[in-house]
Amino acid sequence: MANAASGMAVHDDCKLKFMELKAKRTFRTIVYKIEDKQVIVEKLGEPEQSYDDFAASLPADECRYCIYDFDFVTAENCQKSKIFFIAWSPDTAKVRDKMIYASSKDRFKRELDGIQVELQATDPTEMGLDANAASVMVVHDDCILKFLELKESRTFCSIVYKIEDNMQVIVEKLGEREQSYEDYVNSLPADECRYAIFDIEFVPGERKICFLGWSPETARMRNKMIYASSKDRFKRELDGIQVEFHATNPTDIGLDANAASVMVVHDDCIFKFLELKESRTFRSIVYKIEDNMQVIVEKLGEREQSYEEFANSLPADECRYAIFDIEFVPGERKICFIAWSPETASMRNKMIYASSKDKFKRELDGIQVEFHATNPTEIGLDVISRRIN
Repeated sequence: MANAASGMAVHDDCKLKFMELKAKRTFRTIVYKIEDKQVIVEKLGEPEQSYDDFAASLPADECRYCIYDFDFVTAENCQKSKIFFIAWSPDTAKVRDKMIYASSKDRFKRELDGIQVELQATDPTEMGLDANAASVMVVHDDCILKFLELKESRTFCSIVYKIEDNMQVIVEKLGEREQSYEDYVNSLPADECRYAIFDIEFVPGERKICFLGWSPETARMRNKMIYASSKDRFKRELDGIQVEFHATNPTDIGLDANAASVMVVHDDCIFKFLELKESRTFRSIVYKIEDNMQVIVEKLGEREQSYEEFANSLPADECRYAIFDIEFVPGERKICFIAWSPETASMRNKMIYASSKDKFKRELDGIQVEFHATNPTEIGLDVISRRIN
């Protein structure tokens, strides 16, 4: 049982159909099934398929992996879409079935490049959805005013926002300056989504205004999808967010608030960077923060390493710092710093890397371009090329 993921094969058709959905929108949905230790495509939903039909088509007593191409309209009347990965695990499924799907999920997801939101569902009654959630959402003026107070006057330490049943975002509660980070985390509801702001000071004089998309695993599917589809629209109202996180479990978001102050950079980190910069000995460097808060060189990429190989070498569920020496035309190089913070990384991991980044970068003299990425699609070669040019 424990080796379910290692022994699982993924049929080529799984990736091919996902790529068709992503690139051509040929389908609305894909339902995957594990059969004889292999993930296969069980069925496809036509572009006209409704969300309700999709939800009703899922088996009542068996697990599945699903992809749903979710269309919605923003408040600015712009058509948008998000690709959702849904882990369907009904309460009535066999325990063995649940464990096989749960243990194989991360391995399977790594085969699908372009997932934007992940959800877990156990009950079809959770899966009702207003696809126009973002377009009808209204932000109460107090949401913006309290954010400005926090940013400019530091009147509060935290703000928790809630989407009411009438699709209005309101300020649910404020945290006083004396509020600890642990008290803030414990104040979040166990089974409902929220947006939250926390003004954290990792070292004296260095603040970060963090936006948290809180989406606990026990929240209803409809609740999760409304918050996910409305998030970008809401964030545009808050000018000054510096770091963004997504969390599903309170155990993910424990934090050593002094992470940046105790971080130590191993000498080899600087030496290898100088070698790359001056002698072009390497193509890439990947740095890792160890449990003892020391930054080390995790791996080096030879000059022959392609950009795709470098991008694929980054871990799917852990943060890293990375350097890539990119050359688009002969003689024109750019030394790129990449802050890799995948959506599936734990909150604590994300916050340690976010709070330590500026301190670490100051050790590397010669960085020309900086990127932040949460998804492999954000650091594709075409994206990097456009940013540099």
